[in-house]
Amino acid sequence: MHNGYAVIDLETTGLAPSYGHRIIEIGIVHVTPDGEVEQTFETVVNPNRDLGPVHIHRLRGADMDGAPSFADVAGDLADRLQGRVVVAHNASFEARFLHAEFERLQRLRHRPGRRARGARRRTRHRSPARRLHRLVAT
Repeated sequence: MHNGYAVIDLETTGLAPSYGHRIIEIGIVHVTPDGEVEQTFETVVNPNRDLGPVHIHRLRGADMDGAPSFADVAGDLADRLQGRVVVAHNASFEARFLHAEFERLQRLRHRPGRRARGARRRTRHRSPARRLHRLVAT
């Protein structure tokens, strides 16, 4: 038996992480196995780049003032997805972006003096993007 569902939705700076597009907003709704909403979570994420097509996601530069980076929220995000069935409207899209963001943290971890090292330590071996990616591939 699982701990319920994590319904996830992302907003991004574009359509392809391979072109450097990044996550800029994360929303998660925890739902029990019986279908009851347990809790919700949402945060904007500073991509440290331009925000892309504002007319689509409606997030502006001012929305990013003081916003955490993905490295800052990665551990909490992994905890929120751990042990749950991940559900998304466009699961392959979400999986690609989550995978890219966690992989980026892995690469940053190997660069001495980078701030993401501590955040990556908190998320090691728990990347929810890998599980979501496997689920979408099957």
